[in-house]
Amino acid sequence: MTAGEKAKRLLCAALAAATVSAFAAPAVAAQYPPRRAELFNPSPLVALFDVVRVPTRTPLDNPNFAVADAAPAAVLLDIELRAEPAEPDPLDLAWSLQPGERRDLALALDAWATSGDAALGPERHRLRAALAAAYAARDLAPFWIENGEWRASARAALARLALAADDGLDLRAYAAPDAEKAAPTAADELALSEAIAAYALQARGGRIEPERISRLVGAKTTLPDPALAVAEVAGAGANAGDALQAYNPTHYGYQQLREKLIELRTQRASAPASDGLYAAATGNVTQSDVLPPASKSKRRRAAGLAKASTSRIEAEIIANMERWRWLPRDLGEERVEVNIPDFELAVSRNGEVTQRTRIIVGKEAT
Repeated sequence: MTAGEKAKRLLCAALAAATVSAFAAPAVAAQYPPRRAELFNPSPLVALFDVVRVPTRTPLDNPNFAVADAAPAAVLLDIELRAEPAEPDPLDLAWSLQPGERRDLALALDAWATSGDAALGPERHRLRAALAAAYAARDLAPFWIENGEWRASARAALARLALAADDGLDLRAYAAPDAEKAAPTAADELALSEAIAAYALQARGGRIEPERISRLVGAKTTLPDPALAVAEVAGAGANAGDALQAYNPTHYGYQQLREKLIELRTQRASAPASDGLYAAATGNVTQSDVLPPASKSKRRRAAGLAKASTSRIEAEIIANMERWRWLPRDLGEERVEVNIPDFELAVSRNGEVTQRTRIIVGKEAT
């Protein structure tokens, strides 16, 4: 083979390599997530003779691509040519093709669902993974945001989330976004979905497994699928708040406990401070009326005891509300209920008690 033929063959190989490198242009790499960067950095090629850059066609995905941005052509001396670029991550490629809100949601979802924060715990990680799968199933379309604004379903759901404490639920670990936010972000979208899923799980008794309390407790909870719960609430539109509330028990006994909890908390919130209450009660009493004024420490101790008593009552109400979550959603039109603390049996038909009788708890035939 003559030197001219050898040079011609090497030149053809260099031009072919330049075409491959132009497809995976470095100038485009910065636009995509880090995992895609590998696609745009093929192995370097050593310059062939005095050929540094070669003309190339503009890539279809980048109309602003300049010839000067192409990777240098190279000779095939001692460096092995990688004929094909690294295989890109399919998810990253899909994200890059998504428009507007979907692309932003996809990028936020990757960091949110794969967070390595140990403080979240395994249950929280499983919840996020389930929600990530739900978004993937709907092609990364948001549940709650449309044209950069909250949907009516989002505002209704946020209003119900704000009243979660009325049902004895504790969502303090889930930071729900602001319903009045003018331009909610992808992070707000994900936070709302997570808070709604957590509400649905807690409302159905997901905070504790009954059998962990005692082996004598035979109740079994039936928890909803987080993804289906979010989809159901989102699909309710302006009635999303009612759809979310419906995950709580509808039994009469539960509703009575709920009303009592709200009443107790309302009374506590409206009660005056201990020093003010003492002053109001003793305003017309003088020192000559024999009783010495109570010390501030005694008043504080009395207020502390009252607060502890109220907190204990609240805890008992919430515990009993939790037990209602363990029961079947439909108890039947006719049923027999045994109230063990009251030593009472009640027969109910169509939601009304038709008979009551005293019983002896603990005996097999009474």
